[in-house]
Amino acid sequence: MIVTAPINSQFELPAGQVLSVVADGVSSGIVFRLGDSAGGDQQGGTAISASSTTVFGPYTSPTRWDVVPLAGSLTVTQGLPTGQQLLDALSGIAADTSGNLTAKTITTTGNSGTQITFSNGQVLIALTTAITANSTTTTAQAGSLGITSHATGAGKLFMSDGSKWQFAVVA
Repeated sequence: MIVTAPINSQFELPAGQVLSVVADGVSSGIVFRLGDSAGGDQQGGTAISASSTTVFGPYTSPTRWDVVPLAGSLTVTQGLPTGQQLLDALSGIAADTSGNLTAKTITTTGNSGTQITFSNGQVLIALTTAITANSTTTTAQAGSLGITSHATGAGKLFMSDGSKWQFAVVA
């Protein structure tokens, strides 16, 4: 969808999807995360500069967004994250003083997906193959997270129990 100044447009982003906002060389704007329900508090804004692409998400629950072009037009798309979008989102990972979140390796595993292996052995993997909770087997260490772009499992977050993928539960 193309959003042209001065008209803003609001989007509801389903869980597990990303919102991509692209500005050409003469366009700019700001994207506000709205409250998760109508009337909820706005959670802040992100400036969109000319000649840029900004990706929001994925999130574990639905989110609401207000895209406000300040000049020109912004191209807005939403859908499942690509393996590259996940890598781009995680490229800024840095370890704290305790060494938490240190990425050990980032690998592309052919057509089946892209995987980030952390120093504790857990992985974050973006697959293109089907995942069915409590059925699809995995060798990923317990606690590892997975998503898929396949119709079976798309838009869901899975966690490895050490032998099978399960639906991830947020406490």
